[in-house]
Amino acid sequence: MPTLRAWSFPYYKKADISYYPSNLEVEEIHKIDDSIPVKAITAYVFSDSVQVEKMTEGREGMLFVGGFAHPPNEDGVLWFAKEIFPLMRRQLPNLRFRIVGSKPTEKVLALGQQEGIEVLGFVSDEKLHSLYQESRMVIVPLRYGAGVKGKVVEALHEGAAILTTPCGAEGIPGIEEVVAIEGEEREFAKTGALLYQKHSKASGNGTKIPGIRGKGILHRGGI
Repeated sequence: MPTLRAWSFPYYKKADISYYPSNLEVEEIHKIDDSIPVKAITAYVFSDSVQVEKMTEGREGMLFVGGFAHPPNEDGVLWFAKEIFPLMRRQLPNLRFRIVGSKPTEKVLALGQQEGIEVLGFVSDEKLHSLYQESRMVIVPLRYGAGVKGKVVEALHEGAAILTTPCGAEGIPGIEEVVAIEGEEREFAKTGALLYQKHSKASGNGTKIPGIRGKGILHRGGI
């Protein structure tokens, strides 16, 4: 059976141009063959701007959003809940963590038995917007996965303060200017507690990130 590369690259060469959602993928293609015409395009756009309803003082708790049919979401939430959240609660004993997403697995549902964690499962768009506005911080603790992460873009659009990993920040130019990024457990917990208490990073604003526009539609499937 031919590999994906062997099957797909002849089509790249036949096409006038191929599009990818970030420069990261373009760079990977050009590492293999820099003569292939590829271009990065805006991956996520929105029909209008979100009205940020509450500033820091009116927000409490942390939020994760992502469907659990996608294995990196389960892995990331379990890692955060078991290894990082307990470290944060040593400094913030009343800290709450809410988990939103369709098809939560048995392991994710079991996290609801852990003190301070609430597993909400699938929610409506209206409820999701409310949760974004009520939460002080959005957590994107992904350890693997490729390309631009829709959950990060959506959280930026909602005006959230975000803590993510290098994997979660992948593919979005300038992302380090508006979100906190940590890859190691203790540093993630330390930065998370500091960001939660101080709100030291300004709340995200999608219109400030290159590649996130103010018109169009965000497709939420599989974020």
